Amino acid sequence: MGELIGTADIAALVQLNRDYVTSVVTKRVDFPAPALVLSRKTVRWDRAAVLQWIARQRVKASKRSATTSPGSTSSTG
Repeated sequence: MGELIGTADIAALVQLNRDYVTSVVTKRVDFPAPALVLSRKTVRWDRAAVLQWIARQRVKASKRSATTSPGSTSSTG
């Protein structure tokens, strides 16, 4: 097992609020499973697995933005 990190570390890596990481990000079905659970509040993830997950999210985001044409905006009215 590699380096273990908590929600504060994950929040810093993804530049999101720690509460959001705790309540939303870590609950995603595609987020890595915890490597260590000592209690409800003491949960740690493998840093390498989290970094791989972040990299996959960035690839997905770049593919989405590449397929969206720059001048296309949705307008109603």
